Amino acid sequence: MRLIDAEKLVDMLYDNEFAVLCPLDEVSGVVDACPTVDAVPAVRCRGCKHCKEATDHEGRGFFCAIWGRGWHRVQPDDFCSYGERRDGAEC
Repeated sequence: MRLIDAEKLVDMLYDNEFAVLCPLDEVSGVVDACPTVDAVPAVRCRGCKHCKEATDHEGRGFFCAIWGRGWHRVQPDDFCSYGERRDGAEC
């Protein structure tokens, strides 16, 4: 499964030659009838306010204050339900 912008899909179909093949009001109805998901953007560890970049005995890395006791090493692309975007951080 992948998430798409359904409104943008319908707009793109209207702007394309697809209208010649199929009535777009029918396509729009089908798109509107599709199930939706309740998705929220994930905050990756590299952009989380609970994660710090530091050095330990293994070298430079990212460390999280939420996971476990004390600072726990994490990967930059990891994420969790406690993630909160740091000011100015990208996804």
